[in-house]
Amino acid sequence: MLRALAIRMTRDLLPAPEVPRPERFSLRAFNDLMLPALVALHNRANENASPWTDDEVRERLDDPAASHGLFLGTDRLGAAGYCWVTTAGIEAEVASFGIDERAAGTGLAASLVARGLQWAEIQGAYAAIVHIGEEDHKAARLFRRLGFMIEPDRPS
Repeated sequence: MLRALAIRMTRDLLPAPEVPRPERFSLRAFNDLMLPALVALHNRANENASPWTDDEVRERLDDPAASHGLFLGTDRLGAAGYCWVTTAGIEAEVASFGIDERAAGTGLAASLVARGLQWAEIQGAYAAIVHIGEEDHKAARLFRRLGFMIEPDRPS
């Protein structure tokens, strides 16, 4: 199986970025009632990624090795975006995020990621990382605007 090359981007978290929430959206912390909407949104927004199931998401959330900050952006039509951040020690990772087509270009993605990073800062994280596909130029622009920088390749 071929695997897309990933780029690692990093940033210091102190302070976490502040991004205004687009007016038509609400940002909500995840709860179990949102699980079907989250899974459907991920599977729509990340067509090139492995699809999620409810059971897989529950299993990830129950992982005791990390704390999970999971936030959804919603509008009158339902879930429009999400950002899932994990922390382990002093490092946070933007583990997954996705935006529905109807929310593209609205600023919701930046607002959700910023909210996730603020949560990570409260958890005690000092730095954040994200791995994005080498060809994912939209994600690279988003994370650069939020203060992330591409980390140079590490020697093997």
